[in-house]
Amino acid sequence: MVDEETGEEVEGEGGDPDLARKVLQRGYDALRKEGLKEERVVLLEAWKEFEAFHGEDADREKVEGMMPRVVKKWRKTDDGANALEECTSGRILGRSSRLERRLTFLTLLPRAQTGT
Repeated sequence: MVDEETGEEVEGEGGDPDLARKVLQRGYDALRKEGLKEERVVLLEAWKEFEAFHGEDADREKVEGMMPRVVKKWRKTDDGANALEECTSGRILGRSSRLERRLTFLTLLPRAQTGT
């Protein structure tokens, strides 16, 4: 481990990586439930660093899949020159957000079929 204040390598107890993953997952789930996107990104960045040091390929891939993707939306300019300009930019959080949208769609689908 590296001491944050001095930047020097420090030896200490390794701890249990599986327990640390469970704590990180619980924190991520709690932040997602509260809708705190920026805080989730900070947690994911710390989790990614943790997995770089302690994890295997599958662990790193899981966290990488949860990381946000930066998206940009474009629109045509108003001057009629067929040019595009960036109108918005944002982050889309990983798999969990896509899964939530799919589940929402699947819960609404029966209502749409019955017309209620």
